[in-house]
Amino acid sequence: MRKLFVSIIACIAGTLSMSAVEDNTVEIVFNGNTASVTIANNISSFVTNLSNGSSHVKLVQSESFNGVDANADNEDGEIIYVLSGNTSDGEFFLEGAFKCSLELAGVSITNPSGPAINIQNGKRISVSVKKGTTSNLTDGANADHNGAFHSKGHTKFKGKGTLNIA
Repeated sequence: MRKLFVSIIACIAGTLSMSAVEDNTVEIVFNGNTASVTIANNISSFVTNLSNGSSHVKLVQSESFNGVDANADNEDGEIIYVLSGNTSDGEFFLEGAFKCSLELAGVSITNPSGPAINIQNGKRISVSVKKGTTSNLTDGANADHNGAFHSKGHTKFKGKGTLNIA
C-alpha cells in the first residue's frame, strides 16, 4: 500500500511540475485548432487570457503590471511569452503597455485572415528565436495589418534558431 501511495504522489508531482512555468512566464502551446496557455502564478493577476482554448490566442497585459523598471535596460521583471507547437488557423495577439520578451521555440503559426503574431504594445519587444529550433509564421490577405509579424513597438530580434516568414 505504501508503494502505491508513493507512486501516486510521484505521478501527481510529475504532472504538476510539467504544467508549471517559471516566474514571469506565459507558455502558449498551439495544437491544431486549440492552444493551451499557462500563466505563472506570480503574474496571473497581470495577464488575462481571452482566447478560451482557441488557436487564436489573445492576451492582455494589465497596465498595472509594474515589474519592469522603465529606466533600466534589462530583462529582469519582464513577462516572457514562450510560443511552441503548430496551427494552420491561429494567431498570437498581445496587448500591453510594458516591455516584454517573446520566445519562439519551434512554433508554426498560419493565420489565414491576418498576422500570425500581432503585438499591440508600443514598447520594446525582444524576440528570441531559440537555438536548434525552426519557427514559421504565415499571414493571410486582406488584414488590417500586412505581414506575418506585426508589432506596434520596437522589435529587437536575437537567437540562433531559424525563423521563416511568408
